[in-house]
Amino acid sequence: MNLSLNSLSLCLILLAAGCDRAPQPQQPVYDPAMEAEKIRLDNERKALEAQKADFDREVAREKEKKRRETIAKRAKHASRFFVSGEAVVVSPRCYFHGDADPASVRRSYLVQGDRVTVSRVKRDFVWVDFYNENNGKSTSGWVDTQDLEPV
Repeated sequence: MNLSLNSLSLCLILLAAGCDRAPQPQQPVYDPAMEAEKIRLDNERKALEAQKADFDREVAREKEKKRRETIAKRAKHASRFFVSGEAVVVSPRCYFHGDADPASVRRSYLVQGDRVTVSRVKRDFVWVDFYNENNGKSTSGWVDTQDLEPV
């Protein structure tokens, strides 16, 4: 019986020692088909990234072209106004500006059909004088040329 207890103790010690060790990671198996698929997918990703870059460049070119056309169109329209000439408001509301700058909008505005006298031209804005026949008041200020048509 003494021998079997020693054998049992030895077995338990060996089992316990084997359980303390972490399992060894298995070496990845080289699969040529998997490697070829990785390479194919990487090449496809690179091709798609190149197509996206080309598309983004084309979109940027189109935006720049449109921006330039808009600037040229506005400048051409603004060149139609003459000092001491008359103009009529063609937009539903034509807001006055404190300066020849779109950011300097004031609360006062003209309505479609109002006639004004142009005093100065500066970039895309003109300084106009408006006389309101209904209340006898005059208003002056910068307005965007896109809201007017020369008469």
